[in-house]
Amino acid sequence: DLVEDDWKEMVKIDLRNRTKGTFLEGCPIIEFAATDNRNLDVIYATVEEILRTTLRSLPARSARLYVDRTFTVAGTGTVVTGTLREGSFAVGQELYHHPSGAKTRIKTLESFYSHLETAPPGIRLAVGLQSLERGHIARGDLLYWPDTLKSSQIVAVKLNVEPKATRHLKNNREILFLHGTSEVEGNLIMPASGQLAGDGATLVALKLAAPVICKIGDRFVLR
Repeated sequence: DLVEDDWKEMVKIDLRNRTKGTFLEGCPIIEFAATDNRNLDVIYATVEEILRTTLRSLPARSARLYVDRTFTVAGTGTVVTGTLREGSFAVGQELYHHPSGAKTRIKTLESFYSHLETAPPGIRLAVGLQSLERGHIARGDLLYWPDTLKSSQIVAVKLNVEPKATRHLKNNREILFLHGTSEVEGNLIMPASGQLAGDGATLVALKLAAPVICKIGDRFVLR
């Protein structure tokens, strides 16, 4: 590697300063060289340790997979891909489709070319579906259970806004709500009192053009 030691230390200090106060503060910084795969084993071990220590103490009471691709496979039928955001899927399991509300059933599960009978949360999946035509499901749609998860066009949220971006917080401002793999247009509804949460976040409501299924703690982006 041609990078000098002094320069590497300067880059590390800069990264520490830039991530201070964010969720990345204190994260390990691992040097890597593509020429000889230096420290590749350290990267693998660090990722595995993060996954191992991720809190999953309580079983999810629901499962959600946001669709990013759809296609058809001979002998299987409609297949969708996405990341299983929470909960678990199993072959034969009944699911619901948002926004249609239609029922479907898992025919096959595959992850990185391996066939699965069950799938844990957090992994990439290709899901073969029964009774759901490809033309009836698209990117941004949601596969979920149970059917007690309800959709809404009004969503109350907490916004963490950079100080230089607060000028964009205006009542009835048009926004684009990015959640899962969906993109929904809407308007920002600001409370008259300018309420703040205990952590300093701004409390607002979103009035969306189409219904979405959200849960407390979901992450999203507004544009």
